[in-house]
Amino acid sequence: MSSLTSTFDKCSKHSGGETLEKILSNYLADIIMNENESPDTGGLNIPHSGVIECIKERKTREEYTKYIATALKLLNDRLDALEAQLARIEDMLIRNHGVYFADELAATYLNDETNTALMLIQDD
Repeated sequence: MSSLTSTFDKCSKHSGGETLEKILSNYLADIIMNENESPDTGGLNIPHSGVIECIKERKTREEYTKYIATALKLLNDRLDALEAQLARIEDMLIRNHGVYFADELAATYLNDETNTALMLIQDD
């Protein structure tokens, strides 16, 4: 390999580590997928073999993003259901044992020092 070729290879690296060919392939993939410009824009001559790979990578990222969004929605729905269930349990305890049921339980089952420390907590 000539020194000119090795110098070109070093210089063709983008600061993020991507080669210029990869950047150009991503550009063409974006144009093709979004149909916003002609692939010949700017006189770029991009090899189509890299484009197919870039499109597959983009679709994989999009599918992964959809998967994560769905998983987060399911977890959020589960948390909402648990919160509602805890509110029902708290309402039941208040109904059966009064508004200060937590204070009474703490006084009954905790030692005096721990109970005093808990009673100092101001939480509406």
